[in-house]
Amino acid sequence: MDMKLIGRFLSELRKSHGMTQEQLGERLGVTGKTISRWETGNYLPPVDMLLELSRMYDLSINELLTGKKLTAEEDHEAAEKNLKGFTVRMTHPGSSEIERINEVIGEHTIKKLGFEENDMTYGDYLRYNEALHAVLVPMQAKIDAFRATKEPWEIELMRKAQAITDQTFSELCKIIQAGMTEKELEAELLYRLYKHGAEGPSFDPIRTQVCRTASPASGSSSSATSSRWTSAASTAATAPT
Repeated sequence: MDMKLIGRFLSELRKSHGMTQEQLGERLGVTGKTISRWETGNYLPPVDMLLELSRMYDLSINELLTGKKLTAEEDHEAAEKNLKGFTVRMTHPGSSEIERINEVIGEHTIKKLGFEENDMTYGDYLRYNEALHAVLVPMQAKIDAFRATKEPWEIELMRKAQAITDQTFSELCKIIQAGMTEKELEAELLYRLYKHGAEGPSFDPIRTQVCRTASPASGSSSSATSSRWTSAASTAATAPT
C-alpha cells in the first residue's frame, strides 16, 4: 500500500471538488490538520472515513486505497488483493445492497445472518429485518472476539512496531532537557520513528508533564519552566507491511 500515492490522490479529489482542507474536514467532522496528514501520506484515513470519502467522491474504497480510478476489472482485482481470504463478488448496475445480500442468502441457503448490533442503527435494523430473507442474529461479541485473534503476520508487525517504539523512547530519554519545548520533543519523536523504519505514528503524539500534570495552573511561569524537563511524549509506531 503506497501511502504517498493515496495521499496525493485524496488531495487531487478534494481539489477537484473545490474544497479546502478545512472545508473537507468540517464535512467529515475532523480538523483540517487531519486532512493534511492524510494527504501527505503520514496517516491513512480510518475505515469510517474511507466509507464517507468513497460516498462523497463516488469511488470504491479499493480505488481510494489504490490511489487511482479503476476499471471494473481492476477494481475486482484490487478488492481481491485488499481482502485476502474473502470471496469478492462483482455487482451489477442497478442492484441495491439488499438485493445483493439476498442473492448470497439464496445461493447458500442461509437461515440466520449475524450482524453487529453496536454499529447498526435501529432504523437500519428495521429496514434489513423486513427486507432480508434470513433471521438477523446479534453477533457483536463473537465478531469482536474474532477480530481480537491475530494472525502470525499481524503479531510480527506488532512486534516490529513495539521494537521501533521502544528504541525511539530510549533515545528520547537521552536528549530531553530543560528548556525543550513540546513541539521540539514531538519533532524528535516523529523523526526517530521514521528513522527506525516506522510507516507512521498510530495516533497523534500525546505530550504531558509529570509535575503537576493534573493540578490547576498556579499562575507562576517559573513552575511551568522548572517542570518542563520532565515532559514526555507518547505515541506508537505503525510498522511497515
